Amino acid sequence: MAWGILDTAMNAFDNRGLVGFADRAVSIPTGGVDTLDFDLSPEGQEFLYQSGYKAAGEFFAGNPSGRNSLGQTPP
Repeated sequence: MAWGILDTAMNAFDNRGLVGFADRAVSIPTGGVDTLDFDLSPEGQEFLYQSGYKAAGEFFAGNPSGRNSLGQTPP
């Protein structure tokens, strides 16, 4: 039960943070992989890798500005 509470809290924290940084964050669909699943099968690892690779490609294809929360862009 403690793992369930921790998992719920971590997901809620991640979702809350995403709202404030949505234009600068890559959201990676994890399918059925739990946040605290550290014993992934090779298939699960490959799924997460491909999912992250695709999400990152789509993010950068949108040509993000790179501005931070203060409106500054790195040199």
